[in-house]
Amino acid sequence: MNILLYILQNVEEQEKLKTDFKESLQKVLRSEEKQKHFSKIYFVSNTCNTKHDVSVIEEIRNEISHHGLNKFCLDRDCPPKWLLFQQVLGKLEDNNVPISTTTRLSKIAEHVDIGIPPEKELKQCLQYFHDNGTLIYFEEENLKDYVILDPKWFVNAFRCLVSDKTEPTMDDSDDWKTLTETGELTDKLISDQFKKEPKSKFLRTNHIY
Repeated sequence: MNILLYILQNVEEQEKLKTDFKESLQKVLRSEEKQKHFSKIYFVSNTCNTKHDVSVIEEIRNEISHHGLNKFCLDRDCPPKWLLFQQVLGKLEDNNVPISTTTRLSKIAEHVDIGIPPEKELKQCLQYFHDNGTLIYFEEENLKDYVILDPKWFVNAFRCLVSDKTEPTMDDSDDWKTLTETGELTDKLISDQFKKEPKSKFLRTNHIY
């Protein structure tokens, strides 16, 4: 479930902004799998405090609460073998291994000292630790093969990509055009941004265990 919140600043052009935003979003996500993850779009103005805006904010609160209650319950008992598995993952993270494959983690989980069966229970275990923020795991095509063991490393990687200090150059003008027109970050743009943070070593493939 993803709720998209768009802040409207110019009161006089709100309706036009709403229409333009929806059309642009539909254009960008037209052929994208991620479009199905948006459940609703909310428009809120930060230049006035009308009854409508107050009701929209209350509606957002209710929507979040509704989905929160239906999500995986984090208070349920965690099997001891899951905690043991988490300790192993923690040691990998301590040894500067921020990302691993589900195939590799499956072999670790199956070890006789842990005993987590592959497939269903392993996915439940990974989802549990994803929900409480220990790691990042998405059971979606093109994502389910990898597990982020160090969420902070992942956040820092995104910081390189989400920045207002980045200026386009002649070498990547076509890539910037693609970004501005479709919202797609090309591999070259991503690599160029990561190269600006050499100490973080985001481009090192040996980070994957």
